[in-house]
Amino acid sequence: SAVTLFSVIKKMKEAKILVVKNEVQKEAQKAATDIWGCEFINKTSAELMSVFDTISDEYAAPLAEKWIKEATGVLEPTNDDILQSAKLYYAIKSLMKECGADAVTIDCLELSYNDIYGKNCHMYPCLTYYQMANDGEIGVCEADINSTISSMITLYLTKRPGYVSDPVIDTSSDQIIYSHCVACRKVYGKDDPRTCQYYLRSHAEDKKGASVQVIFPAGEKLTTVQISNVDGWASIHSSKSCGNVGGENGCRSKLAATCNAENILNNWMPQWHRVTVFGDYRKEMKFLLKMKGYRIIEEDK
Repeated sequence: SAVTLFSVIKKMKEAKILVVKNEVQKEAQKAATDIWGCEFINKTSAELMSVFDTISDEYAAPLAEKWIKEATGVLEPTNDDILQSAKLYYAIKSLMKECGADAVTIDCLELSYNDIYGKNCHMYPCLTYYQMANDGEIGVCEADINSTISSMITLYLTKRPGYVSDPVIDTSSDQIIYSHCVACRKVYGKDDPRTCQYYLRSHAEDKKGASVQVIFPAGEKLTTVQISNVDGWASIHSSKSCGNVGGENGCRSKLAATCNAENILNNWMPQWHRVTVFGDYRKEMKFLLKMKGYRIIEEDK
């Protein structure tokens, strides 16, 4: 287990991260590089779209059909929405290959909400990240540098994907709900045969494009982390999955877990995104974060 910590540090030092955003986040990227040694490659939405325009419908169609076939159901998205998501997947993967990137994060909300993609496209990369996570790869939403680093160290440490979410704390039931429009079905890792059911849905906030709603397993220990590279802190808490929350409010995938909700609320660090992994990896994660000099806040203590 000690050797694993050093292997994570080595992988991070050698990693290249593709960021698709029209402005470079200089402070956040410099802070991450100073701590981990990773390299950032910045591309604009226009550069991504130039690759997207080279992907034919015929090339992307088998992947779209695979997503539809494997889903428990398809609700809001049209076949064309899902096809556009498949084309976007191949465009992102192509741009990553061109850059030699080990991970990608895209400013998805700004690009879609403000029609920066153009042509009124609402091509959320939710299904791209869904597929990448199933394949043991890393894609993170909203050009979030902290969550990308957190997701990378989570996968490298545990061999399981991190689930980036916007948690909601419910002190009345001592629960936390990890909510987002992107998740994956192979929460135990790409080589584990167990998979979750999922539905193909629209992106929740604007009801456009395509995303996933994953039905997570109950009764599993969870470890949740987040870091702030600029401020030098890392938060961590534990919980236990107890089911899924439905309804239209919030994002599509909503993993409910029991926890010490009152303490988490009182100790909550000022950042919304958290990265959750199935399994109890709290000790190993704390060791790794201490080695890199973070001030650790145990939110549930």
